Amino acid sequence: YIYRINQKLIKSEQRHKIIFQNSATAGIVWKKGYIITDLNNQATRLFGWNADEVIGKNFMDFLIPENEKINFSKYADVFLKNNDLHIFTNQNIMKNGNLITCEWLNTRLPNSEFEDDFEVVSLVMDITQRLENEKVLNQQAHYDFLTNLPNRNYFETILEKIYSFSNRNNVSFGLAFIDL
Repeated sequence: YIYRINQKLIKSEQRHKIIFQNSATAGIVWKKGYIITDLNNQATRLFGWNADEVIGKNFMDFLIPENEKINFSKYADVFLKNNDLHIFTNQNIMKNGNLITCEWLNTRLPNSEFEDDFEVVSLVMDITQRLENEKVLNQQAHYDFLTNLPNRNYFETILEKIYSFSNRNNVSFGLAFIDL
């Protein structure tokens, strides 16, 4: 009986390891002190470091830019206390020194009864291109292509904000509109 249970556990562990290693999303497993305990193939492709280079090391030392460390630590502290899925968006440093913007989906995995004995699985997606595309779309939606002047959509967005502000604060405002 125990042999069969052990075989099932081994098979289950192998299955989960294969799923993690072949995930379409970069995956990093870390523990207290931001120490990396595992890294999947996509994380190696995304950041450039292989598992041998980073396992056992604090990822804050090489993956998080100096100006992002305080915010990342604050988010991580809140996430670890609440023990729920938490999403961070921040800049990350690749092995070649380039900066990319990533979205981290973090899930805490308890390993024992002790509060400090935990691991976190972080699925990391590079959203740099998506943010650049959103910026271009925003520019195209709110500014004239030829003159680069704000267009009617931009005007209506600003007008809505001013109108809402004036209603909330019981303040009046005036508008002079000339349509060519």
